[in-house]
Amino acid sequence: MTAPRAAIEILRRSTLLVLILASSVPAAGRVTWKIEERAQLQIGGHVPISWNVYTIEKKKNLVLILLGKRYLALDTKTKLIWQIETKDLTPKGKDFESDEPGEIGTPIPVGSWSDRDVGPAERIVITLGDYGAKIQLELPHMIDLRRGIY
Repeated sequence: MTAPRAAIEILRRSTLLVLILASSVPAAGRVTWKIEERAQLQIGGHVPISWNVYTIEKKKNLVLILLGKRYLALDTKTKLIWQIETKDLTPKGKDFESDEPGEIGTPIPVGSWSDRDVGPAERIVITLGDYGAKIQLELPHMIDLRRGIY
């Protein structure tokens, strides 16, 4: 190959590589909600008929709760709750993909919020301001063996 042809071939291949890498990177602000199999949920002391809990691998402070046909996104750091519309969630097998909850969700007032470490889980008890329902959520976390109490 001559020098100009080699340069064109290198440019063509590098452009193709950039396009492939750009298409595999998720859009900015998109999050993937993974199902949390070991989570426990109660409303008013009873387990709901239809429910599920989803978390984000990189942001453990964001939790998505499915209650019947209602999706609630919780931020455990800022203690905020948003209601997410079904049309804003894109199913990906068992999981979902959406924009950041603060961008697409409708804020829900919180009556009370308490969270505490209960051994192998974090217990969050919330009273919703719109319905007055008391939600108790237990999210499993890694046991800290350095503390030596387990």
